[in-house]
Amino acid sequence: MNRGFIKLYRKIQDNFLWQENRTFSKAEAWIDILMEIRHDPDPTTVLIGMTPYQCHRGESIKSSLTWSKRWGWSTGKVRRFLQMLKECGMIDIETDTKTTRIKVLNFDIYNKMADDSFKSMPYREYLKTNHWKQVREKAIKKAGFKCQLCNSFSKFLNVHHRDYDRLGNERDTDVIALCKTCHEKFHDIEGDPQP
Repeated sequence: MNRGFIKLYRKIQDNFLWQENRTFSKAEAWIDILMEIRHDPDPTTVLIGMTPYQCHRGESIKSSLTWSKRWGWSTGKVRRFLQMLKECGMIDIETDTKTTRIKVLNFDIYNKMADDSFKSMPYREYLKTNHWKQVREKAIKKAGFKCQLCNSFSKFLNVHHRDYDRLGNERDTDVIALCKTCHEKFHDIEGDPQP
């Protein structure tokens, strides 16, 4: 059972079990990094001393000393651990005299933007996201590469939203695979249909 995922809400950090005074294991330290990195799509400015740093989605800006206090480790052990994660292709790190920037690699693959973030972006931009490409591919495969209205086989199918309420979190029933002709008839449009 090593496939799939579970949702682990950041508020677990408020739970008495997580707050227990202890020395973190490497696994706990990794989970702590994942919970501490910025998940919001918009960057924020972190002020350290008199120096502003931009912190982007999938990044954390903390000193080795801050991590060492959180985990009950020496700063040397923190640096060795971060270097090990980098060598394993899990993170990238940038260090200067004041802080360490940790960028979790592949963050967006495992932490898709919430459906509210998709809803706030222009629809044409949403159609360019990896999430939409996955929804589209799944719908076409589920339809057996056939138009779900006229049942014709087509190499090039459009995937039409029946419902926009769950944009970014579509159910299978929210989308339908259509050939170009049926999609144009459905919209009563001519020319270039939407994907």
